[in-house]
Amino acid sequence: MKEINVSMWEVEPEEVAELADGTAVLVHDTLTGRNEIKHAGKNKFSAAKRFVYLLFEERKK
Repeated sequence: MKEINVSMWEVEPEEVAELADGTAVLVHDTLTGRNEIKHAGKNKFSAAKRFVYLLFEERKK
């Protein structure tokens, strides 16, 4: 296992719609605690308040 550092930015569903197709978005469901990666332009993103949308990027050490 290898440790990495990641920067994350929370975005609103409206902002996800403006991202380039294929951009990876981490979706956290606050109700179930489940996380999954979806892609802008390929998946649907709910406006329900239970979902938190995060962009992420590895930080170089």
